[in-house]
Amino acid sequence: MEGLTRCVECNHEGLEETRQQRSRTLAGRTFQVELPAQTCPACGTSYYSNETVAAYEMSLAVWLARHGINDGGAFRLMRSVLGLKGLELASLLDVAPETLCRWEKGHRPPDRKATALLASMVLDRAEGHDRTLERLRSLQEASSPQDVVNLELVFSAA
Repeated sequence: MEGLTRCVECNHEGLEETRQQRSRTLAGRTFQVELPAQTCPACGTSYYSNETVAAYEMSLAVWLARHGINDGGAFRLMRSVLGLKGLELASLLDVAPETLCRWEKGHRPPDRKATALLASMVLDRAEGHDRTLERLRSLQEASSPQDVVNLELVFSAA
């Protein structure tokens, strides 16, 4: 972690580069990982870079997406990893914001089709693109169809 020179908790100077075992329980499973950290030798407080936390959360979201986990907490994490606000995702999925809130809080299981779309968006992001998200956004836009559309032929190598 660049820029951090002393412990925020005890003000000790001289943090050490360490690796810390972390675990998180989500969707009835415990996920364990070892993360690089800066740790205070005086009080034991560990600090993680934003990049480390983002990579950890993306890894969780990708595992959940690949394994078809349909759980409110998993749904919330996948939305968060994509940086989508609840209102925006509700609009993209064509559901009421209250419905999305009920899913994420575990009051109702998320709709399977909505979970599949969200999982596709997470897997797209992990692959370095946002095709599913872009398709959903384009479906949401009210564009007038063009009278003439020029196409290029694409031949597949099937």
